[in-house]
Amino acid sequence: MRRRLPHTLDVAIVLVAASIPPLYALILFGGATAGLGAAEHVALVGAAALAAGVAAGLLGVTAERQGDARSAAIGGAFAVLSALLLVHGAGTPGFIVADGHAGPSLAGALTLPAGGLLLVLASHPALRGPRHVGMVIVATIGALALIAALLVRNLGEPGAMPAPDPLGPVGITSLAVGLACFALLATRASSTYLMTRRRRDLSVAVGLVWLGAAQVAMGRYESQQLGFWVVDVAILAGIALVGVPVALDLSSATPSRPLGGDLRAAELVHQQESYLGAQVRSLMARLVEKDLSTEEHTRRVAVLAVLVGERLGLGAGDLRTLATAGLLHDIGKLRVPDRILKKPDRLTDEEYELIRRHPVWGDELLGELDGFSPALRQAVRQHHERLDGTGYPDAVDGDEISFFSRIVAVADVFDALTSPRVYREAWPPERALAEIHRCVGTEYDPEAFAALERVVQDGVVPTAAIVVPEKGARMDELPGHMLPAAAPLAATEDPGGA
Repeated sequence: MRRRLPHTLDVAIVLVAASIPPLYALILFGGATAGLGAAEHVALVGAAALAAGVAAGLLGVTAERQGDARSAAIGGAFAVLSALLLVHGAGTPGFIVADGHAGPSLAGALTLPAGGLLLVLASHPALRGPRHVGMVIVATIGALALIAALLVRNLGEPGAMPAPDPLGPVGITSLAVGLACFALLATRASSTYLMTRRRRDLSVAVGLVWLGAAQVAMGRYESQQLGFWVVDVAILAGIALVGVPVALDLSSATPSRPLGGDLRAAELVHQQESYLGAQVRSLMARLVEKDLSTEEHTRRVAVLAVLVGERLGLGAGDLRTLATAGLLHDIGKLRVPDRILKKPDRLTDEEYELIRRHPVWGDELLGELDGFSPALRQAVRQHHERLDGTGYPDAVDGDEISFFSRIVAVADVFDALTSPRVYREAWPPERALAEIHRCVGTEYDPEAFAALERVVQDGVVPTAAIVVPEKGARMDELPGHMLPAAAPLAATEDPGGA
């Protein structure tokens, strides 16, 4: 089972594309004469400080309302970033300090590496919840007090705290720390964007790349050169692109994942309206109206498929496809007549052949809508295909079956076996795995099954609600979709849930 594109290459494409505008501007215009002065520099740095301050304020309000230390820590990082920018701007020669009495300041040199390091620390999972809110607030106040002292010293004695030599040990260390932090954060944000496809997450990734580019170019241009001003613009834009989306997410009680890069399978599936789009949510709502048990089954299959994909080391884009394929793999049942899907008796051969058309109908339905990739549609169409060609609807075999389809297939059959039915109890996971293992290599993919086994061993498999038949119900009175289907895997069951 082969991957289409390495995850590292997916992320690298996003990062390289994001880095083109600032690097291109520096290469093309960096050495040109700027003709700008102290007032323009103060305006740009002040705007960046204001953007960071607004983000800090929004995050602070969120932390107070929700009691979330992570929001408080990210807000504290932006507050420190804002304060350092204010110190840097206040020390601009010709503004408050007389022109010629001071060069680049320590505050300016520390702004980006300190901000990047604090954002990395603030995004740590241990800061979730209210436990460390007080500690974060105290640490932020202490950091701001130190910066205030730095401002007083810088204005009282211009040039007393100059920026380190960019090529010296301190300058190189500062560059390395800042670049490493922004590279880590940008990689997380890019990975999150590949999974969610949200513009907000892409904005965070782009902003972090721009801040990293500014860190590389910081101190390498004189104020008379245009490159000096390109760096200031990159800092302003980077802070806005990172701070505003994160603050908006957290202030609206929506988890913001790009800085932490910790979006997980269950969250991707259960919040599909936020992360997978309104179109998927609309289709799922229609499936709920059609048949609640099918909708619940598809959610569990989606979570399980993504867990299996994570075990196989698939990238964020592939996990997104798996989540959507799991949710929509039975969407073709929207076209199955209710008289068949909810028939209170066993299906006839003709009716069973009709319900076996649901993979084709699902593929056709997605094809009529915009935004669903060929890989996703193939996974929906092939989730009942088998390696030996005994599946349906097209009886394809071997390499003709996509790796998404193979993963959804094992997740689908496992959930069907371990879910309770009115005519039987749910199978224990061990029994279900043994039944699937019996057909590994002939019907089911060995790698997908091995990953499924590891997921089950981890104890994170979603479970179904208990189905209790109405009092006095007989087997021949139960809905058709709850009855054993024809052409079963075992003698009494079709775990694929035709």
